[in-house]
Amino acid sequence: MAECSDMQTLMELFNGGIAATIVPKSVLDVYRDKIFYSIPINNADLMPSLGVVW
Repeated sequence: MAECSDMQTLMELFNGGIAATIVPKSVLDVYRDKIFYSIPINNADLMPSLGVVW
């Protein structure tokens, strides 16, 4: 188990078969040209972490 805060790195790890992840649907929409197997999580009370870099 690991934590990755960079979405592009996370998706490359996933695409390479190294990782499994939970991401927002909007992220899957960005990578829609890739073949991913996804299952929606319904009725989940998940809160994303947000950061601001100035």
